[in-house]
Amino acid sequence: MKTIFFPRFAFGLGALLMTGSPLFSQSVEDLWITEVNPSTGQIEVTNVSREEFTTPQTMAFCHRFNYSATIPANTTFAPGESRIYTTNFGNQPSSDLWIYRSRGGFGNPANLLNGLQWGGTAGIGRASVAVSGGHWDAVSSHVPSPGPDESLLLTGPDPFSAANWTVGPADLGNFVRNVPPLEVKLNIEDGLVNLTWTGGLPPFQILASETLEPESFVPIANDLDARSFSLPIAANTRQFFQVRELELTATFEVSFRSAWSLLAFAEVPANNSFGDIIGSTHNDTFTLWEPGSLSSSAFASLIEEGQSSAIRNVVDSAIANGSAGTLIDQPGVFQELGSRTFQITVRRDSPLLSLASALQASPDWFVGLENYSLLDGNGDWRQAVEVGLDVYDAGVDSAFGFNSPDFPTFPVEAITSIQNNPLFTTPSLLIGFNSDAPAPPVAALVITRIDNQ
Repeated sequence: MKTIFFPRFAFGLGALLMTGSPLFSQSVEDLWITEVNPSTGQIEVTNVSREEFTTPQTMAFCHRFNYSATIPANTTFAPGESRIYTTNFGNQPSSDLWIYRSRGGFGNPANLLNGLQWGGTAGIGRASVAVSGGHWDAVSSHVPSPGPDESLLLTGPDPFSAANWTVGPADLGNFVRNVPPLEVKLNIEDGLVNLTWTGGLPPFQILASETLEPESFVPIANDLDARSFSLPIAANTRQFFQVRELELTATFEVSFRSAWSLLAFAEVPANNSFGDIIGSTHNDTFTLWEPGSLSSSAFASLIEEGQSSAIRNVVDSAIANGSAGTLIDQPGVFQELGSRTFQITVRRDSPLLSLASALQASPDWFVGLENYSLLDGNGDWRQAVEVGLDVYDAGVDSAFGFNSPDFPTFPVEAITSIQNNPLFTTPSLLIGFNSDAPAPPVAALVITRIDNQ
């Protein structure tokens, strides 16, 4: 994180303009050739981004107009993951290697992504295509030819210049990107404070404060992919700014805990268990369920009938179209005061958590959480929270008590909270005798971040 002090000027909050766009789309340009061993024909390719990437189509390697080696379509690279591919360089002391977005269009500079030439001979293979597309510094640029047991290793900040490559012992599968630290500059022009920076990895966050107290900085822009930010200024005050990298993912332990017991409530059915816990992480374009809206047929099937396959298919489709991140599919809690603990990894582009679990002995009642953000108001991942789960009526069965016969609601009604029903608000005598506290929620989620401990 970098802090810049800017004296005698401040910004007008009403006129903030955010530049750039979120870095959450998969980018084929984040796949780099990072090592080549000509004597064995091995090629190391690394996903240098901080998010998972799946190749949308077959990607071809080009070596002296030989395109037989490829990365198959639907190959998934985890963040920072390297994969090894093989071609035949034919023991040529001077050669080249490039990677393309797809098979075909090999003379198109926009289709070529990155690569290198080595051995001292200028303009080998597709070098001129790489140079014209800005993917190599010059036709005459080359890396020295490696020895029999040596590799061509990417050791600079990117693969687009011969100066960033060296010859050394093979180290296939162990590439670590050299990311320069953040360096931030500030200037004033035409009534604007202009921040620009280099180094680091997006997405970035801009924070501002009138003092240098760490807790006084507040975000003014989140999820920037761009490396610049401008805002209006006003005279005769001072302002401090921070630019920092944001974490793209976080892993949480989630514990679904039951409090549905005669120890807490005056009335509890004999079968006081919870059905399958189904949900997902997602963005604001996806809705699993929502108070005031009608239950989908898939959601009604989960709550009323205990059938989870249809709602799982809904979440899987949302994951495929990018509106959801991770499917939550866990068995219910069948023991009194029992719990179910599981882990989820959450992406910044899908930070919302929604889930539901049916009250097994009820007509169509369930506990649930909807659109709960695992990012706090500052854009940071939450560390530890406990969230009570209210009880809702799914609106598809009009029975009014535990273990009542089916009484379908027609037409279907909106999902409504029944948290204030005496069944869930009247405390047990044990609680009543010992305190004035109301009955607790019938269930709660304890969510703890675990990947930064």
